[in-house]
Amino acid sequence: MYCKNCGASVMGNDQFCKNCGLPIGLKDMPKDGNTTGLQNSLENTISEENDFSERFIKAYMGSKADQMYESVKNGGVNIWGVLFGIGYFAYRKMYFVSVLIFIIGSIISSIVPSIGSYVGMMIGLMFCPLYRWDITRKLRKIKRENPTANEAQLLEMAKNKGGTSLIGAVLFFSIYIMVVVLAFYLG
Repeated sequence: MYCKNCGASVMGNDQFCKNCGLPIGLKDMPKDGNTTGLQNSLENTISEENDFSERFIKAYMGSKADQMYESVKNGGVNIWGVLFGIGYFAYRKMYFVSVLIFIIGSIISSIVPSIGSYVGMMIGLMFCPLYRWDITRKLRKIKRENPTANEAQLLEMAKNKGGTSLIGAVLFFSIYIMVVVLAFYLG
């Protein structure tokens, strides 16, 4: 199979031409140099795409991607998510989700204090589906913000944006502990 834009050879499972970056399913490149149609086609390709290839997801996951890919893909359980709760979410650079979970967990714990200790474990059990959602959201953003990037460039961007952050986890966990201690002394 060949790219309809530049004529480069492409594999049957390629989503983008490795030479020019054009999505393989795109019919024709505008001949007049007007890229508005191309931009709209790229946005439609991105918005219609519900899934990313294993390579993109693993590139974003970074360390231990081979071990965790299947459980994240299938919505399994991650023991580290259960043991470390929102600290592990922060370690995996899910900062927005970590803050949101902290707020929701705090509200639930203040309303029904007896289930407060179970909230963290229940949230940990939800790590894999939440991580899959977060990865998909961030990969869509990378593709949307870089419409002319080829597959190799997108893979590199996914690798750089994703991965883990021990500093982020420690910082988030420290703030979490300070808030809990403060709430204990004020309450």
